[in-house]
Amino acid sequence: MKFDLKNRLDLAIAVSAAVLVVTGAFLRFFKYFFEPLTLERLTYILVPETAVLTILLTIKIWRK
Repeated sequence: MKFDLKNRLDLAIAVSAAVLVVTGAFLRFFKYFFEPLTLERLTYILVPETAVLTILLTIKIWRK
């Protein structure tokens, strides 16, 4: 699969993946500052981010 960041779909995939990685890294790094229940609730943010990335990748593959 070839990525060209000038293409809007490819740029959206790159941004979505970056947000997913940054959010996961943030939660991993600051896990000792949150209570376990709060951390569990914050990890629910990763579910829609993963869904968006999966949908965008599916569209990319479908267009191919």
